[in-house]
Amino acid sequence: MPDATIVLSCPDREEKKSRVDRREEADRLELAGDDFHSRVIDAFAELAEASEGRIRMVETSGRHSQTARAIFAALSGAMPWLSDGTVDLGEQLAAFDAAHDHSNREKQKEVTEGEGSRAILQDKKSMV
Repeated sequence: MPDATIVLSCPDREEKKSRVDRREEADRLELAGDDFHSRVIDAFAELAEASEGRIRMVETSGRHSQTARAIFAALSGAMPWLSDGTVDLGEQLAAFDAAHDHSNREKQKEVTEGEGSRAILQDKKSMV
């Protein structure tokens, strides 16, 4: 049995949908629907509550560095070097934020391009 288990949870339905939409193809679990995902996360929450701290829930709705910090904090009992200053995680956290920012820029670019395509189609329709 592991000393620590981290369960990542994204409670925001729109954020979950956005993450899935960024992929080319959703897998069977992603296609299972909101009810399925709610039951799964509820079951993990029950396991975490009964595990006496071995299973920890971490919310992933913030910036990547916030999620990383929450994971490091949750693991600090099993791996004290994550929070005692032995290791400087600043560069890694900055890289997480850069990845988060890039992902957000790509998402905004897709939205903007989609709006531009709709505008072009509307213009063509009005010409007919």
